[in-house]
Amino acid sequence: MTLSASFPRPTHALDHSALLEIGCEELPAALLPGIREALVLGAQRLRKEFRLGEGAISVHATPQRLIVFFLDLPEKQEARVERIMGPPSRLAGTLPDHPSPQATGFAKNQSVPISSLFFLDTPKGSYLAVDRNLPVKPTAEVLPELFSRLVVELPLARSMRWGEGTGPFLRPVLWILAMFAQDLIPFSVCGQKSANQTRTPRSMGFLPVTVHHVSHYASLVSEWPLIVESELKKKAIAQEIDTTVRMEADSGLLPHGAVWVSDPELLSEVADLVEQFRVVVGSFSPAFLDLPQELIQTVLRVHQRYFVLTTKEGETLPNFICVAGNPRANLHVIRAGYEKVVRARLEDAQYYFDRDRKRSLSDFSGELSGLNLFPGSGTYLDHARATRDMVDWFLDHVPDTGGFSRKDLSGVLGRISPVYKADLATGLVREFPELQGVIGGHYWRWENREQISRQDEGSQKILLEARAISEHYHPRFPGDTLPESLPGRILAASDKYLYLVAAFKAGLSPSGSEDPYAVRRAGTGLIALIAGSGWSISVKDLAERSAGVFGESDCSLPLLNFLVERLENHLGKDAPVLLVRAALLSPSEPIFLSCQRLAFQKVILSDPALPVLVNLYVRISNIIEKAGEKSGSVNPNLLADPAEKALWDKMMSTGLADSAGWRILAESGDFPEIWRRSMLLVDPVTNFFESVLVNAPEESIRENRFALIGTILSGMERLGRLSFLSQLLGSSQEEAGESKAG
Repeated sequence: MTLSASFPRPTHALDHSALLEIGCEELPAALLPGIREALVLGAQRLRKEFRLGEGAISVHATPQRLIVFFLDLPEKQEARVERIMGPPSRLAGTLPDHPSPQATGFAKNQSVPISSLFFLDTPKGSYLAVDRNLPVKPTAEVLPELFSRLVVELPLARSMRWGEGTGPFLRPVLWILAMFAQDLIPFSVCGQKSANQTRTPRSMGFLPVTVHHVSHYASLVSEWPLIVESELKKKAIAQEIDTTVRMEADSGLLPHGAVWVSDPELLSEVADLVEQFRVVVGSFSPAFLDLPQELIQTVLRVHQRYFVLTTKEGETLPNFICVAGNPRANLHVIRAGYEKVVRARLEDAQYYFDRDRKRSLSDFSGELSGLNLFPGSGTYLDHARATRDMVDWFLDHVPDTGGFSRKDLSGVLGRISPVYKADLATGLVREFPELQGVIGGHYWRWENREQISRQDEGSQKILLEARAISEHYHPRFPGDTLPESLPGRILAASDKYLYLVAAFKAGLSPSGSEDPYAVRRAGTGLIALIAGSGWSISVKDLAERSAGVFGESDCSLPLLNFLVERLENHLGKDAPVLLVRAALLSPSEPIFLSCQRLAFQKVILSDPALPVLVNLYVRISNIIEKAGEKSGSVNPNLLADPAEKALWDKMMSTGLADSAGWRILAESGDFPEIWRRSMLLVDPVTNFFESVLVNAPEESIRENRFALIGTILSGMERLGRLSFLSQLLGSSQEEAGESKAG
């Protein structure tokens, strides 16, 4: 079964297709992508359930209509035999002459004679069974139920009723068009009966139009000024914006070189906000450009869904692009309305921005005592106070301070720790919560503007502090950028870590799909920060550090399990599960090493030498596990056979004669070198197994030989849990060769 992204063309191919259109009041743009996906999955599932062939399905959604095409439908359902299980054979009696009551009842319920029953052996035992031919109905007879279920079974986040006997649905249903070729498919849902009528777009009067055939509907839509294909509509809007910006620049209404900021997320939302569109350029007073650019762009992009215009250098222009939903409305009226709303929002922003800067961040930080981090937990003031110790703890694990002395970094972090959350109490952030942190950075620069103007070493520290405050919320979501400055990364890691500890100690750890406080997002961000920064911190270190933070209650074990799960999630975003398991050796290992190991495993996964090394690993592991021997230190004086001496010499020459050699390479993340040296041992180890009896009768010789191969085994495991790579490669322990010890 295939999914067609394009809208069907009005051809004779639609003589064997069905159409369902649900006309609604304006549907929320944010929900349309999910509705499209749900319609696709529901249509595919129901088509298969109703045995209507493997043809394509075409799904489209606009703010006012949901459209589903079932293409290439058969005239009737496919024939199918259904096997039905009955009672256990021991309860069947003697068939067919003396059936038990259970067998008789089973045959009666299935409307078949006793002679149709048979015994079926299954892994759970023998049972009575019957093969029953499912009824084959004309397609037109089953479509009413299919359409009804497709609507009713839509997983809507919320729904409403709009009158007696109506709903529930996302928005009031205005009409339902349901057809199979030229025939109406009669059914009722949400208090609305289906008919052979659709409606024109609103710009054409929203008038009812009779539809005579599925192909007639496709022809109507193609003739209307309407783009129902989501990707085509986004492309058309982007092209129209490009054209409008060039024309406005040529006419002098925009400066030459003006560019609109490409914003795929906003473009998708805008495309789902309008059924038809018209691009409009608006403007606002240049006096507002004194506001932070992030604030202006938040007003335009987030609050109004307008596109930002900038110079080629990236400076915000006092203009914006909006996409109107009515192409026939008066352009001047539309523009004036948009500009009025933007002016009002920017005036609000200017008021709060000016008022807030009359106070210092230290002054605002006192108000954090009235803001609870979680219900029943401490306040943001407690959080800020705990940050001071945490930033020093993280700083102790930073191997490279990027040219700063640890004393200077500690001083920078110490100055901003008490105030980095203070903007939460400001009027501007209360009005524009999306700008948490960003506004704090601006306010820190403002209150230290005199020192910044000196352009000395102290001013550079102030700018570094402001930058750290601005970016401490990063990464805000999976895939988001990390803070660029080292103080910003340390502050962000401390902030997210304390958030996790507070959540776990308040009993608010996520459960199942429930995570109302975005604890998983904070955990994912913390792992990404540590992994991307190369700090020598393990998940075990993080769990153990929680002791004494926000009280004496112990949350180390659940926090450890949570962080391990977040690390697995971080690694598994672009790797199979077995590879993730192969990369994770221990909760005590630094997070960045697990990430580097996974990256290296991806590289060698296609190397033809990998199966050789993995099978050798499995072979050694089998021998040691079967013998139950514990590895110790190798005594070179007990090496007598030439093959074991040759193996020892190779281990010595490669620096892998003891665990320390392997460990030094692993702790530096030099997995390519571990791989190279391990491959040098393949032939000597193979010759060793062919020439030497590992399980020698003399205890000292036997223990020494097991110590020899045990050192190699533990060293090779620095590349990861190779048993999981064995599964990934389709290998197994049974395929590994046995030595003479076997």
